[in-house]
Amino acid sequence: MSRKSDHLRLISPRSATDWAIRDLVIIGLMGALARAMGLLSVLVLGGMNPLSLTVRSTIITVIFIIVRHKVRRFGSLILVVMVGSLTSFFIMAQGIITLPITLLGALLAEIFIVYVGRERSLAIVAGVGLMSIFERAAALIFIWLNLRENLVLMLPALFMSAPGFMGTFLGCLLAPGLVKELRHASFINS
Repeated sequence: MSRKSDHLRLISPRSATDWAIRDLVIIGLMGALARAMGLLSVLVLGGMNPLSLTVRSTIITVIFIIVRHKVRRFGSLILVVMVGSLTSFFIMAQGIITLPITLLGALLAEIFIVYVGRERSLAIVAGVGLMSIFERAAALIFIWLNLRENLVLMLPALFMSAPGFMGTFLGCLLAPGLVKELRHASFINS
C-alpha cells in the first residue's frame, strides 16, 4: 500500500475515492501526449486531409485505451478527456466549445466500462470506441441543426467525419495488441 501522503482526496475528506498522485500524473501526461501527437500527425502529414485525420484519431483512441487500462478507476477517461481538451485549447485555441459533449461521452463510456463491461479489456476498448462515436455523432447533430434548411451542406461534414470514424476503428483494433505488449513491459500491471 502507498503512504497516506501519496494520495490526494478529490471529492471530500471522508470519501473512499482516493487517487494516487502517480495515477493523476499518468492521466495528465497521456492526455496531453494524445493531443500533442494528434496535432503533430496532422502537421507532419500535410494538414487536414483524410490520412492525417485517420492517423490522428487512431493515435488518440489508442492512448485513451492505454490510459484506461493503466488507471482502472471510474473517472479516468473523464480526466484524460478534460486534460486533452485543455491542451488543445492552449495549443490551438480549440476544444473548449466541444468539452461538454466530450465529457458526456467520457461519462457514458465510464458507465459502460464499469457497470456493463465489468472492467474487462474488451469493455474498455468498446467503451472508448463508443465514446468517440458518440462525440462525432453529437457534433454531426449540431451541424445538422445549423444546416437543416440546406442538407447538401452536410456532405462536407460527413466526409470530414468519415476518417475520424475509420481512425477510431483502427485504434480499437490496434490497441489490444499494444496493451498486451505494455503488460509484458510492466507498464500496465493488471
